[in-house]
Amino acid sequence: MSLVNNFDDLKFRLKDKWLDYYEANQSWITSTGIHPNNRVHPYYGFVLGVASLLEPEAGDFINLFARTSPNVESIAMVLGLYFNPRDELQARAARVAKVVEIEEIQEAKLLTASGEDYTDPLLEELRREARQMNSNSE
Repeated sequence: MSLVNNFDDLKFRLKDKWLDYYEANQSWITSTGIHPNNRVHPYYGFVLGVASLLEPEAGDFINLFARTSPNVESIAMVLGLYFNPRDELQARAARVAKVVEIEEIQEAKLLTASGEDYTDPLLEELRREARQMNSNSE
């Protein structure tokens, strides 16, 4: 694997792991002032420190970049970590929900194509409740 491919792969993994970490620890990150509510992003020195723990290989790149430009925002930008994690978590959740929706539609189509009856469990529950309400009112 080339250095460029390796670096691109690292950036992808790093972003995903950073978002997982931020999501799991958002309450204390915000309450301790590392990511104040009035800031778009946490302090990048903190982000880079966490990144180097989540992906030890990132520490090598951080060290290399710090020798040429000790600006933590620039290093975060190069590593693909220069974004608002709150916004990115919302975008990621929307992407996951869309994938789940597409998978459910595909599964329903496969079941229908295979000749099996596909029924939505929620729809069936609503139908049962409606029948029960009708029988109780009679």
